[in-house]
Amino acid sequence: MESISTIRQKILRVLSTEPYKFIEKIDSPSIEIHEDNAKASLSKIIVENINYESSVDSFWLIHLEKDIPGFTPKSKTVEKALIHIQEKILAIYLIEMKSSIKHDIKKSVLNQIKEKIQDTISRFYTLSMHNNSFYDGFDDLEVKFKGVIFYRQRLKTEVSENSKIYQIFTDTNQEGLLECETILGLKKIPVKFFHCQDETTTVDFNKI
Repeated sequence: MESISTIRQKILRVLSTEPYKFIEKIDSPSIEIHEDNAKASLSKIIVENINYESSVDSFWLIHLEKDIPGFTPKSKTVEKALIHIQEKILAIYLIEMKSSIKHDIKKSVLNQIKEKIQDTISRFYTLSMHNNSFYDGFDDLEVKFKGVIFYRQRLKTEVSENSKIYQIFTDTNQEGLLECETILGLKKIPVKFFHCQDETTTVDFNKI
């Protein structure tokens, strides 16, 4: 028989090694995020100027779409979560990549993105109850989320609506506050869209 403490430590060990490496510390000034779909017109995002050598900052990457038995709801999460820990703030950047965004009432890509953001936030809340050993002082951190969506093409459509994510997407700056329904109730988080000109796009971390 095994104690809960023993099981927790074993799970953390499994999730920190391949093939189930779920979270890893960033130890370089840039990271690459790849789209698995070979037909995607947006295949790679490079986030650079990460201050990983800072004595007060800590950066981690969570592989949300990694296929882990009994653990990963692959179709309902964003692709990656970039974690930035600074002093008492745990900033979580929820990163999603789309080759194109076409708005349609019956099958809205924007609404699908919102659902992924919502489910990922709820999933983080749940996981935080069990996996709090990767960073000393984790329990005392203040959590802040931000949705970051990279897309290549914006397809024309005659359909329009008044949903908040649609308003953010069509705004000149393509950023704003999005109200999300989570397991802990309604949460307003900032969301920002990035229009990518090339299949591989590089973005400065300080601009997301």
